[in-house]
This record gives sequence, C-alpha cells and structure tokens, in this order.
Amino acid sequence: MSSRGEYGEFMKGIRMWVELYELDDAFYSRLVKGFDYEKVSRVSVYKYLIRFLDLWGVRRTAERIELEQLVDAIRELRGELERLKGVRLTDVNLDDKRIEESIRRIYERISSVKGVGATSASKIMHVLNPNLFVMWDSDIRSDYDMGEGSKDYLNFIRMMQEKAIAFLKYFGEERGCGRDEAERLLSEEHGGKSIAKLIDEYNWLRTRKWRRKLEYLF
Repeated sequence: MSSRGEYGEFMKGIRMWVELYELDDAFYSRLVKGFDYEKVSRVSVYKYLIRFLDLWGVRRTAERIELEQLVDAIRELRGELERLKGVRLTDVNLDDKRIEESIRRIYERISSVKGVGATSASKIMHVLNPNLFVMWDSDIRSDYDMGEGSKDYLNFIRMMQEKAIAFLKYFGEERGCGRDEAERLLSEEHGGKSIAKLIDEYNWLRTRKWRRKLEYLF
C-alpha cells in the first residue's frame, strides 16, 4: 500500500500539472468527450486518436500507424469494451478471469496494429475507457520494472489500482468522506479527470529526469 508520503507527492504532482499543462488539459477534455468507440470511423480515429498520439509525445509512432487497421481493431473489440463500460480503476475486479482476459485481449489487439507499440497502445486504451486504463511509457515501465506484454500491462493496472485506492483513502480522511465521495471530489477539483488520468500525471511527472527544473517555478 502506498504511504502517506507518496500520497503527498501525488497531490503535489497533480497540482503542478494543473498549473503548467492547462492547454494539454483543454485538448484532453475535448478528446475524452468527443471520441465514441461505438461510432468509430477513419475520420474520428485520425481526428482524436492519431492527433492525441501526435501531441502526447509519440509523434513518430502516430505517423506510422495504419489507420484502417486501427479502425478495424476498435470495431472488433466492441464486445470487450462494452463489458468494461462504466468500470472504474478503483472498482474493477481484477480477480475476475473474464475481465482479466478482456483487458489482455484489448491490449494485444490494439498492439497488433501496424505502428502501435506498448506506449501508444496504452494511450489508445485510455481514450477507449478513461476511467479504467492508465497510460504508461518507457520511463514509467522502467520505473515500475515492467515489460511490454499484456501480462505486464495487467500487472501494471493492478499496481495502479492499489495506488488509487490508497490515495483516495488519504484524500477521504482529509475531507471526512468515503472513497466514492473522495473520488468524485478529487475529479471535480481537477477538471473532471478520472483517478486513472491523475495517476498518469503523477507517474509522468515523477519519472521525468528534468522535473526539478519545473519545481523551481513554484
């Protein structure tokens, strides 16, 4: 379980994000509200997913992705995505074999698209379900000692779930409320973003070698 000290670093990190990445958040908000996997098309995949990858640090990957293959993959995964619709990082039952298989199946199918790697797969998955899937990149994988396979991603989600539950416990204690209300308040105070997205912001900032340069700003 994460310590109260790590919770303090989490809160510091997401506050820093709010101050420095306002423009990124504006785009992100449009992205998660605008993309609908049930109405996937070549235009929507390019407009939202490819542009998201382009702007979110994987430009060379975005340029290589086979658009038609990604559209087909998302259409094929509709049943799996429906099974996980409404499921949050904090309440997903990762001991349920069907859920475990769905997460691995989604990761593997998205990763099979030409041009899609481990980092871009997680980012695409996050857009498909922003409340459940946590993004990662090579620095984050290295920090958590993770590989790039679907089993690694599932284990990563397990670890992030533990962190999310612990962080919300401490936040709830500060606010005098239970976990569900703590999650609602934390999201409300951070632009409506999910705990899955907020943990990504914490992970991303924490693993940047140049973070100290940003800390001097405050």
